[in-house]
Amino acid sequence: MACLAWAWQRFGTTALLLGCMSMPAAMGIAHGQDGVIFLAVLIVSYRLAEKGMAFTSGVALGLMLVKFHLTPLWLIALILQRRWKMLAGFVATGTAAAGVSLAMIV
Repeated sequence: MACLAWAWQRFGTTALLLGCMSMPAAMGIAHGQDGVIFLAVLIVSYRLAEKGMAFTSGVALGLMLVKFHLTPLWLIALILQRRWKMLAGFVATGTAAAGVSLAMIV
């Protein structure tokens, strides 16, 4: 509901209608899936980028590395759009996650 409210406030009634027609979010919640969490992460990253906080936006986007299969295209998109500060934040989050992961197995 919070994601829909944000979309309505930011993009208007059309976004609200399109969001309500999106079954994956509703079905995901009903079946205990975590897709809505990643939707929220994307919204936070978008808002930070809008405010000019590119590095922090990249850090937030890097939180999606929890599910690695969701992120390879983001890396390519950031490079193609030359969003170097966002890419730096994304890589910083990835490096920190890899470091924590390695520390847990040593």
